[in-house]
Amino acid sequence: MKTVPRAGTRRAFFGIHSLALLTWSAWRTAPARAHKFSFSNTQVDYNLATSSFEITVRLFADDLEFVLSRRAENKVEVDRNLRAGALAFSYLREVLRLRGPDMREINLQWVGMETKVDTVYCYLEAPAPETGLQDMAISFSLFFELQRGQVNLMSFRDPVHGRPRDLMFREGDRFKVVIFPEKEQPESGNP
Repeated sequence: MKTVPRAGTRRAFFGIHSLALLTWSAWRTAPARAHKFSFSNTQVDYNLATSSFEITVRLFADDLEFVLSRRAENKVEVDRNLRAGALAFSYLREVLRLRGPDMREINLQWVGMETKVDTVYCYLEAPAPETGLQDMAISFSLFFELQRGQVNLMSFRDPVHGRPRDLMFREGDRFKVVIFPEKEQPESGNP
């Protein structure tokens, strides 16, 4: 005698498989996360000789590939796609904005990009105002559209003002200003 599964059993069977299929498809469309934290590190150096900023953005390759693939509506692998540099520059121009003390936008220029294992280094330059990094206004929303908790650290080195300064950007942050404190003057009467 052949047994026929009850209707409730069939619904449960198909319900479990539908849930598994939904989970699998969500996993396939989400970025592969080899890392458990969302962090980028950017170094901005003021080059006195060229009156320019030299900018190095260090980020996770899988995050960049996910964002670029979504924007290009095609899979982008940064170490294999010839358009990856142009796509990365277009994205960085949107999320990294510099303004001088006069609040005029400072245009970024693309230098290049290199990939080392799971890390991408993007190199940019920008003309520096007369004040160098002092009183620069910066907005940096890299990967904020990816997930909550993204932190973007920017470190600034300015040979005129001495020790480095850091700014940290989190979701919701607007422009922040780079301020170097006045150099300490020795008190009069002290050797």
